[in-house]
Parts: sequence; C-alpha cells; structure tokens
Amino acid sequence: MVGTALVCGAIIRSEKALEEISIEEVSELTKCLASCLAKPSVASLAFSFLNELVIKISTEIVSSTVWPVVKKNLSVAKDAVAIDQLYLLLAIEEHHENVIEPLFYKKFWQSESILCADNFATFIDLLWNNNKKSNAVNHPFYVYFARRLVSEKLVKSFWTAVDESLATPTKQVELISIHTAISIVKMFEDKPKEVLKIFTPNFMKMLKANGTKSIRDEDVVEMYSE
Repeated sequence: MVGTALVCGAIIRSEKALEEISIEEVSELTKCLASCLAKPSVASLAFSFLNELVIKISTEIVSSTVWPVVKKNLSVAKDAVAIDQLYLLLAIEEHHENVIEPLFYKKFWQSESILCADNFATFIDLLWNNNKKSNAVNHPFYVYFARRLVSEKLVKSFWTAVDESLATPTKQVELISIHTAISIVKMFEDKPKEVLKIFTPNFMKMLKANGTKSIRDEDVVEMYSE
C-alpha cells in the first residue's frame, strides 16, 4: 500500500504528468489513494497526496471525479473528524467553492461552511484539547490552519475561544498554542498591530508563568527541551 501511495504521489508531483493527465487517470489516482485510506499505516500519506491533487486540478474535475470518491471517507460527524480528514475538507472548501454540497455541511457540520465560528469548539477540541501525540504540532495542518485564520480574518474570534482552554493548560496545550501563535505572527509580519489579537489574558498568563519573554521559535525550543 505504501508503494501504491508513493507512485500516485510521484504522478501528482510531476508537472508534466498533471498537464497531460486525463479525467479517467485522475479517477484512477483518486481511487488508488482512497483505497489506501483504510490502512492506518499509510492513510496520512494518502491524505497528503489527495490534498496536493485537489489544489492542482480544476474545480470541474474535483467536482465530477475526486469529490464523489473521497466523500465517503469524509462523511463523519464533526466531533469524530480526524486532522487529515479536516485538512482535505478545508482544502476542497478553499480551492473549489460549491463542490461540497449544502446537505453535506448541514448533515455533518450543522453549519453552512466548515471554517466558521460555529465550528471553533470542534477545532479546539481536535487540535488542542484531544491531541495527545507528542509530535502533534509537526503536522502541516497547524501551519495551514493558521494561514486560513489569517486570510479569513478569524484570528481574533478564534483566539478568544482558544484562550478559554489556556486557564489551566497542559504542557501539550501550551506547546500547540505557542507553535500556532508563532505561525500567526509570521503571517502578520507586515501588520504588527494585528499580532495583538493573540495576546489574550490567559495566553499572556501562560507565557508569564513559563518565563517566556517572547514567542520566537528558540523560546519554544528552550521551554520544551527540558
């Protein structure tokens, strides 16, 4: 299965191959990667290639060929969604407007879109409170999610919701918060006043409690290398 996913990935990452690819070949690629999603050991890799695929091809092909295949794998209640599933859903939503049907949103997300205030609690539970993996912040979704928050002008409202989880944070929650804050700060380099949106009361208390003078990358390394 790993070999299958890697071959599909090589095709997706080849500019020449994608320029000449037919709808039938996109269908086969999608089906091959979808078959890998049932195997935990390769599912994350397959999801990453599907993400790359939907970003590189047209909305028409995603709608007619990719979405009908992956929809089954993404049809889960929002409280049960995994990071890789959420990543692919948001990528489709971002790059291909109207591909995800209103009925899908209503049934699984009880909202008109995924990246909206109605789903902040779901994001915080998934990404902050329930993510116990020690290397969680290394998942590329965290940086992607930070970029989407900035581009959709949702930083202030989302970070206010995050702040509630920082009253008595675990070390894991602290790490995820600071890592995400760093990503947001980097995206606001040309708008320094916007950075103030993440300096919420509990976030500031958390930084002070850890003796952190700033949220530069080296501060995070030093804080969590003990």
